[in-house]
Amino acid sequence: MRARPRSGLKAGGSSEPLAHRPPWPLGGSRLAAPLAWLYGGGVALRNLAYDRGWARCVALPIPVLSIGNLTLGGSGKTPLVLETVELLRKIGRRPAVVSRGYGGRAREPLAIAPAAPVAARLAGDEPVMMQRRGVPVAVGRDRVAAARLAIERFHCDVLVLDDGFQHRRLERQVNLVVLDASLDPDRLHLLPRGLLRERWTALARADGVLLTRTDIASDPGSWERLLERYAPRAPRFRAQHRVAGLRSLQGGTPPPGSDLVLLSAIARPDLFEADVRRVGFGVDRHFAYRDHHAFSAAELEQAAQRARGGHGFLITTEKDWTRIPESALGGCRVLLLEIRELLNQPRLYLEFLRARIGS
Repeated sequence: MRARPRSGLKAGGSSEPLAHRPPWPLGGSRLAAPLAWLYGGGVALRNLAYDRGWARCVALPIPVLSIGNLTLGGSGKTPLVLETVELLRKIGRRPAVVSRGYGGRAREPLAIAPAAPVAARLAGDEPVMMQRRGVPVAVGRDRVAAARLAIERFHCDVLVLDDGFQHRRLERQVNLVVLDASLDPDRLHLLPRGLLRERWTALARADGVLLTRTDIASDPGSWERLLERYAPRAPRFRAQHRVAGLRSLQGGTPPPGSDLVLLSAIARPDLFEADVRRVGFGVDRHFAYRDHHAFSAAELEQAAQRARGGHGFLITTEKDWTRIPESALGGCRVLLLEIRELLNQPRLYLEFLRARIGS
């Protein structure tokens, strides 16, 4: 069944705000609560197996630093993975990223060097996005095998495990969890009722907490109370959501204040719209699809046609651009919105990492 865009036009041309919600229409159904209870029980049993040593972890010859989520995607984790790689390079380390490659079709572990061309449909969109930023990435459903491949191919001396909080098979020296401070923790529930992958008690496993989007936090006090209860000893590092730039791929920029067409398939389309407005543009229409959606030729042409009927510009994200053929948006100029999560105290964060993985 073809995915439909999550967008709708109001009178006047601006699009409806798009909320962050589970990728299935189950949250408000009667089945949601009992299914969430069953899901939580299954997760608890799996964690118990690792906590008691019934399931074994695999150790590697180099340090592993895991950065993961407690919720479904859209927390700002990928920008923090990239930020962490940059900081590790500054102290002379040779990091590589290990990713499951969600959405990719590769059956065997795949190593993608920064200069190597690779399709997102094979490796996944986030690994390709990181690779285009100059980061060596190993992708695989078996992340232990992918990690060993990264060590062999890239001769790295530290691995950054992307989205590894729930992946407990690979032993790590640092276990970080990313939390989106722009969400209300009191309204977050377990899957499939809500966005939580695990109960809040899982925060006890975290060596450190990365709070993103603290500059647009809905209720900072709620997060502080939650962390005091469930992770009182874990250091907290805060980051702010920033637009790093608007890159024009074909040259030129639209007139300031223009209403432009947006195209995305990300977890937080509402933030994407807000960021576009933050850099001085309005929204004519937002063609928003579910996270990691594979755009069809017809969907891309629909967005391009709308853009051509206006100022001729279309804005998308770096992650989405990995899944769009360059020739698919002919006749309109593409702008990439580049996002960063800037750590408030990068030196303290780096010292924390050095203490855990060595210098």
